Parts: sequence; C-alpha cells; structure tokens
Amino acid sequence: TGIDRLDSDVVFRRRFERKLARQAALDTPRRLAGELRSRQSIFASPPSLSFPPMLFALAIIIDALDAALTFDKPNRAFLGHEEFLVSLLSEVDGVSSGGDKVVKRARKRLVKRIERELGKLDELREREWERQSQ
Repeated sequence: TGIDRLDSDVVFRRRFERKLARQAALDTPRRLAGELRSRQSIFASPPSLSFPPMLFALAIIIDALDAALTFDKPNRAFLGHEEFLVSLLSEVDGVSSGGDKVVKRARKRLVKRIERELGKLDELREREWERQSQ
C-alpha cells in the first residue's frame, strides 16, 4: 500500500542519513590518524634534551615530568612533536560521535595511540632528566 511504501522510504532515508553522518564523523579520526602516522614516521628522538640550569639545583624536589625543557634548538623537535600530539588530542575531543558506537570506538583507539606516543615522550624526558641530574 501507499502508507507501507512511505514508511519504508522514511526508514531507508533515515538509515542513509545515519550512514552519511557516521562516515562524516569517521573522516576526522581517519585524517588525524594519518597525520599521526606521518608525524611519527618523521620524528626522531633527539640525542639529548636540555633543561634550564637552575632546575638542577632543585633536582631533589623536581620530578622529571615537572622539569621544563628549554626552548632551544636541541629541544625543538621534541617540543614540536609534543605540541602536535596535544593539539591532536584536542581535535579528537572535538569529534562528535552523536552516540554512534563505531565513532566512539574510533575516537577511543586514536586517543590511546596519541596517549602512548605522549607516554614515550614522557619516558624520554624522564630518562634524560635522570641522566643529567645525577
């Protein structure tokens, strides 16, 4: 009947709209994951990091993760990569899932990858702080 056909058209249109919304929502995490892969492939850990000299006098009370790096050439790549990762987290946070579980999972996977990369930077900073503050 005409009503059944109208109902099936509405159902089809809604499914199609949901699928388009999902694809649009997934485009951003895919793009950001590609940017992450690209940056990871070109980032090289610096041979050493530099800390402000005055921090070494406070080494007893300063934790490695609280030790600020100097904004100089040896730290440029490290700080740039760290800043990129933090901004990437912010962009991922801005992706609306609209309640879609697939989009939520994609966001969650990407956040975990970014957090792992930030963790590697924290480990590098900590090792270098320990080495230099001995």
